[in-house]
Amino acid sequence: MAEGKNNKEEKFDFTSDGEDVRYISLDQAVLQARQQAQEDGERYRVRLGWEEIVWSEIRSEEREDTFRIVLQFRRPGRGISESQTGEEEFFFDQAGALVFRQVLAWPESLALQEESNPTIANYPSNVEEPQLEHVERINISFISAIKLGFQGYFNFRGRSTRAEFWWWNLFVFLGQILAAIADSISGIGALTALFYIAIIIPGFAVGARRLHDINKSGWWSLLILLWWLVIPVIVLLFWFTRPSSDKNHRLA
Repeated sequence: MAEGKNNKEEKFDFTSDGEDVRYISLDQAVLQARQQAQEDGERYRVRLGWEEIVWSEIRSEEREDTFRIVLQFRRPGRGISESQTGEEEFFFDQAGALVFRQVLAWPESLALQEESNPTIANYPSNVEEPQLEHVERINISFISAIKLGFQGYFNFRGRSTRAEFWWWNLFVFLGQILAAIADSISGIGALTALFYIAIIIPGFAVGARRLHDINKSGWWSLLILLWWLVIPVIVLLFWFTRPSSDKNHRLA
């Protein structure tokens, strides 16, 4: 009985072509996150100026169709303050494929070094510059962006790339059109209102995470409430089109 209890039932499915697709467990997703991070260890060490780096799991959860893993990275040793650690987030689908990854926060020491020594950005020619935040998230699909938007319904922390933000807003735009058409056909007029209720909170959340991505406070997203003044909307649109910031992201 003990042996049967310890061995989890292996999940698997079949594709439309009849191929066997096996699902991973949360523990396997954590292991894969560690492996992904360790593979990029050299890029972290170059960027941070550390000789060694250790990883530890601080959060992991299984969602409807993804696994979310948050790892902490720091120098080895005891007595290291929270401000001298960083965090990276990984999302895997149930089959074990990496959906995206992003650095939620760099150690504060990195930001101080960049301010005092601008040449810190000059990496050795044989080492790729570590643009780690969006290495897997730049090519996010339309469907993945919608899923992430609803999965982060009340998540006002973390970051969202330009691709995720604009895919989400395309979904909102198309949804409004379809809801309006359905209302005109049915004559009820409730679908548009229900659609707005469904997307207003995740919409603000995606906007806040997009602002974090350019190193600004998510509270700036409230400027949209002053839409009739025009200028706040122009400012937000300008920010939303900016590329991701590579600076320390403690605002996230």
